[in-house]
Order: sequence, then structure tokens, then C-alpha cells
Amino acid sequence: MQAHWTNQQATLFTVHIKAVKEKHHSLIIISDYLAHDVIFVHTAQSIISDDVQSIYPTVKRLNYVSDGAPQHFKNNKSILNLTYHQVDFGIPASWSFSATAHGKGAVDGIGAAVKYRATRRGLSGTTSDAILTPEDLYKFTQSDSSMNVFYMDQKRIKNHCEKYQLLNRWNRDKPEGEYFSLTDWENVGNLKIAHGLPFMIVIDGQNLASPTSKGKVPPLTKAPKIAWNKQKIIEWPDLHKLTYPNRAAKAELLSIAFENAPEKKYVVDEAALIYGVRILRLPVKHCSLNPIELAWAGMKAYVHENNTGFRLSDIERLASEWIAALDLPTAKSYFSHLQEHEIMCRQVDAHVEELEEQLIEDDEIQSYSDIEENEPDG
Repeated sequence: MQAHWTNQQATLFTVHIKAVKEKHHSLIIISDYLAHDVIFVHTAQSIISDDVQSIYPTVKRLNYVSDGAPQHFKNNKSILNLTYHQVDFGIPASWSFSATAHGKGAVDGIGAAVKYRATRRGLSGTTSDAILTPEDLYKFTQSDSSMNVFYMDQKRIKNHCEKYQLLNRWNRDKPEGEYFSLTDWENVGNLKIAHGLPFMIVIDGQNLASPTSKGKVPPLTKAPKIAWNKQKIIEWPDLHKLTYPNRAAKAELLSIAFENAPEKKYVVDEAALIYGVRILRLPVKHCSLNPIELAWAGMKAYVHENNTGFRLSDIERLASEWIAALDLPTAKSYFSHLQEHEIMCRQVDAHVEELEEQLIEDDEIQSYSDIEENEPDG
């Protein structure tokens, strides 16, 4: 029973290393550190870099390939660490991001194999074979697998963070200068007056417009979530002075909250209304309809082609150069391209609707025929 009710969990960080077509191997890092953050990833990168350089001493550059998980991969801290990769680990590196939650890869298979074997060990072994701690899982995996297995405990991660002064790095190396912000509405108004034309800001469908700079929904307009525990859900109707049964179940409380949830209000919309600025929100996850994506791709291509120093200051300088050189015809071409893409999307939608109508009609005819055939004679 102790093996079943133990609460000690482990983090599995799986890596598939590929040098050339016929040379590849797997690596797994097991840890008692449960926070999936950038500190953990940077510590893991030190292990990966050492492992790769020991097996392939002639390697000149690493390219990390991962999904776009923002908590520990695709964020400004990880990208900043990437600019220090050669200084930290003695080898330059780049990073390629795939779409988040789009299928499984080799690393998922590695994790599945380890967890399957560990589960089999716990089910078929004796009490002494029970895996109770992350360190037990590490020892079992190391003895049961041909992969390179490493153990990275909390103390090692803490020492790594202090050694490379990651917290100071993230606080120190922030871009300097003045940048335009969606909440800087005085500048928006000045731009509108200067150009004398209707002003519109195009943004995606994310919740950009909260009272904070982190893009969170204002607390009073935030509806409860199903993942909340019951006590937290109870606090929501209390805050909004709603009545509910004394012994209401969680589902009943959520139903009451959803029925009475106020309409979401955003600071961006309220401020835009004051200054006469229109806000055009694009559909969520439809980056192909956003002109800023074309500009972003052009700037990244320019930085990639001209970046030789791999320092943050070089990236900032090259980005500024590209922005200064962006002319009106190029900017207009972005919108023209998106208008053509929008027309294509509308044509596809119209075609799909025609197919849906035809399929529905065919299904109705087939169903009616089945009914007629099944009716008894006479």
C-alpha cells in the first residue's frame, strides 16, 4: 500500500540526439524538481551539451528542436539563454520550434517506454522492487535501459542557477529604450492627429487588454474554471453576491457562475473608444491573417543572414536596421498578400459549405430510403 499511496513524483526530460542519418541515440534526465521552468531546461542543456560533445567531439553547432511550450521552451528567457549558449557551454546553438500539441515525436516514445517498464516493474515485482522515489526510478531506468540516463536533483539545479547567475541575467539584460505599447494611448492619439486618417490597430484574439501588463482578464470579469477546486469556486459567487444551495455540488456552483458571469471588459477597448481608435481582432490561432507575421518573418530572416556575433546587442542592432529600412511599398505588400489569402479562405469556406449541404441532403435521402424499405407491407 505504501507504494501505491506515495506522493513523491518525478520529472522525465527525454531527448533524442541525431548527428547524421545513421548516428543517433537517446538520453533521459530524471529529476525530483517538478517545476517545468527555464532554470530546469538550462540545467538540462548543460547535460545535453556535455553528452553530445563527448560522443561527437567534432560537432560545431547544436540545434534544439522542441514544441512551442511557453512555460519552459518558447519564451524570452530561453531565447536570451540561447544567446549565451556558446559562453555557457562552449558551443553555439540555435532553436527550432514546432507547433504546440501537434502530434508525437521520438521523445514521447522514449518517455512512454520508460514509464511502461517502470509500471511493469511495480506491478510484477515484490515489495522490495517498488519504485517510491525519483531516485529509485533513476536507478531502475539506468539498470534496465541502454539509454544514457542522468539524475538531476533540486540541489544541482539550484547550484546551476547560482553558477550561471540566471536570475541576474534575466533581470539585467532587458532591452533599453522606449517602445510603443498598446496601453500608451496618448501616443496613439498623437499618431492619429498627425496622419489625419482613421486609425486601426490589428491584434489577434488573445486577452491583451487587462489592467495589468501580463494580459490577464480582470478579476471581476473572470469566470471560474472547471479545473478550480470547489472551495475556490464557492468564493466566486460570494464575491459577486450570488445565492446558492448550502450543499451545492461543484457542477451546480459552476452552472450558477456561468449563468451570472458578467461580460468581459478590456482596458484596450475602453481606451480605444476614448481616442477614436478601432480595434480589429483576428481569429485566435489564425496567424496567416495577421500582417505582423510577415513583417516578423522578414526581420528574423534579415537577422539570421547577418548575425555573426550571436550577441543580444547584435540582434537588437540588426532588428533596428531592418525596421528602419522597411518602406511603405513593402508594408503595403504585406496587406495585399493577406487580402489575397482572405479571399482564398472565403472561397474555401463557401466550397466546404456547399459540400456540407450536399452531404446532409444525401444523408437525409438515404435515411428516408431506409425507412421506406423497413416499413411492413400492407
